[in-house]
Amino acid sequence: MNHTKTTAKIFFTAVVFLLLSFSMTTFASAEGISVSSPSFHAVSATSQSVRLSWKTNDEVYCFKVYQLNSKTGKYEEIYKGRNTEITVSKLTPGTEYVFAVRAYIIADGNTYKSKLVKLSCNTILDTVTGISQSETTSSSHRLTWKSVKGADGYMIYFYNTESKKYVSIGQTTKNTCKLTKLSSAYAYTYKIRAFCLKKDSGKIYSKYSSAFSAVTLPATPALSASSVTTNSFRLNWTHTDGSDGYRIYERDPKTKKYSLIAAVRGINSLSISSKAPAQSCSYVIKSYAKINGKVYYSELSKPFTVTTKPTAPTAKIKADLPGNGNIKVAWTRVDGADGYLIYTSDRKNSGFVLKKKVSAKTLEYTLTGLSTSKTTYIKIKAFVSVGNQMIYSENSKLIGAKA
Repeated sequence: MNHTKTTAKIFFTAVVFLLLSFSMTTFASAEGISVSSPSFHAVSATSQSVRLSWKTNDEVYCFKVYQLNSKTGKYEEIYKGRNTEITVSKLTPGTEYVFAVRAYIIADGNTYKSKLVKLSCNTILDTVTGISQSETTSSSHRLTWKSVKGADGYMIYFYNTESKKYVSIGQTTKNTCKLTKLSSAYAYTYKIRAFCLKKDSGKIYSKYSSAFSAVTLPATPALSASSVTTNSFRLNWTHTDGSDGYRIYERDPKTKKYSLIAAVRGINSLSISSKAPAQSCSYVIKSYAKINGKVYYSELSKPFTVTTKPTAPTAKIKADLPGNGNIKVAWTRVDGADGYLIYTSDRKNSGFVLKKKVSAKTLEYTLTGLSTSKTTYIKIKAFVSVGNQMIYSENSKLIGAKA
């Protein structure tokens, strides 16, 4: 029995000793507690929010997250709890924010805190939307898009088909940009992203916009004419790269309007016939190309006028007075002619020179100062004046006499 009491007494004494030792150890560690600073980083960012994350190896009672008030210069508490990740919302796009986090533990009834860990991060800008195309020509077009709040400028990229990458082609402070020196009848693919400038001269970018395809028109062909006769000619035009075909229009002299006379592919000339002599005909042309399933037309060419040749007059000797150096010639009237040209030579097949130019009203003329010893050969042409150009008929049949 005494043995039992002695044993119990010894056990009680040991327990008390252990409790006292534990209390002293706890007190000693509490006195020297050092709370580890959390690691702190931004997980992601949108135009109006950032997601923050932190962690520590200590048994933490709670964390507090603060946001720096840029106006007061003070940190304001925005979160308190045991989570290790939060999303801060309702922020301004393209803005730099400063956050801080601190860990807290409780030991021996006292609260201990880590050092304040600061983090600077940025919200991004909204993505560019609403891209459209205007002012389209064969070598240029204008891109326009919705302005992005907070943006200081925009970077424009185009897809390089050789490198198969988007390449920066410039930047602008406006929400529009005209691109020039482009290839005709071609579809370009663009992306745009907004940026704002940071205090350290860096840039904060938005995400890339969706890809946008903008085309250029086919180039406008140039018209010319060949093989002109009294009632026909051949209309020619330059081939334009990327074009799939051409549409040719003729002007009606009564209505003064152009109407389509031919739509062709794979050729660059057209035979026009059944015209009257000395008739002026005006034409315009445009090319077309199918790009991304849609047909695009070039701008209309400048009007081009072709005038058929007047008919050749019929000439005759009206008076032949040998020995006086004069010969009087006459010719038939040519409809539409603006005048006539009289050529002479003392050789039948060469050496003709212009002797006289007369008006449309003149149908006879006396040639003077001719050789009396040789036969003078004469031919006459009718002409039509079109601007600064003269359209000539064929020569009349050759006539000859001695003066």
